[in-house]
Amino acid sequence: MRDRILSTVGLWTLVGLVLWISSRYGVSQVAAFAVLLLLGLGAQLETYRLLERCGAKPDVTTGLLCGGGLL
Repeated sequence: MRDRILSTVGLWTLVGLVLWISSRYGVSQVAAFAVLLLLGLGAQLETYRLLERCGAKPDVTTGLLCGGGLL
């Protein structure tokens, strides 16, 4: 559980830094979006791996495509 909390805090810190850097230093919005997209899909993939360990069989490919499409 401690690892999950640290992972969440680290992820949100990274998201905040990306947003701050993109607004402060004029980094392209597309580049900032790409980084946030990769972070979001990484978190989603981690969730699918946890579900697989619990015995569930999520459709990872479809889920990641839908998650990326929603972003």
